[in-house]
Amino acid sequence: MTLSRADFPSDRILTFDSTTELGQAAAKRAADVIRHAVSTDGSCSVLLASAPSQEPVLTSLFAMRELPWEAVTFFHVDEYVGLDPDAPQLFASWLRHKLDGVPYADFEVINSQMDDPEAEGDRYETRLLARGAFDVGQVPLSGVFLSGQG
Repeated sequence: MTLSRADFPSDRILTFDSTTELGQAAAKRAADVIRHAVSTDGSCSVLLASAPSQEPVLTSLFAMRELPWEAVTFFHVDEYVGLDPDAPQLFASWLRHKLDGVPYADFEVINSQMDDPEAEGDRYETRLLARGAFDVGQVPLSGVFLSGQG
C-alpha cells in the first residue's frame, strides 16, 4: 500500500523550516501529552526511537525539566545484539546519555547481551504489553505519535 499526502487531512500535517523547529514543536506537543497523562492517570509511558534523526526532539523534550518526569516510564524500539554492555553504540546507552539528569520513573531496556534474542524479544514484548497503550511514541524521521489526545 502506498500512501501520499492526499491520504492525510491537511490540518494534521505540519511542516517546518528546520529540524530544530520541528524538534521544538514535537517536544512541546509531547510535553502536553505527558502532563495530561500524568494528571489523568498518574503515569505516562513513552516509546523512544533511537537514532540521530531523533536528536532535535529529544534535546528539546529532555530540556523541559519542569515536566513530571518521575511519573514517566521510557521504552525503546530497537537494539543492537552482541555489543559490550558499555558500548556507546547501544541505543540504550545513547538514550541514557540523552536522559542524563532527567529523573524518570523507569527505563525498560532491551538486553543486548541476551543468549537467546527470540526469548529476549518475548520478554520485552511482555513488558510492552503489560504497560498498555503508549501515551507518546517517536517514529523515525522525528515524527511523534500521541495517543488519547485527538
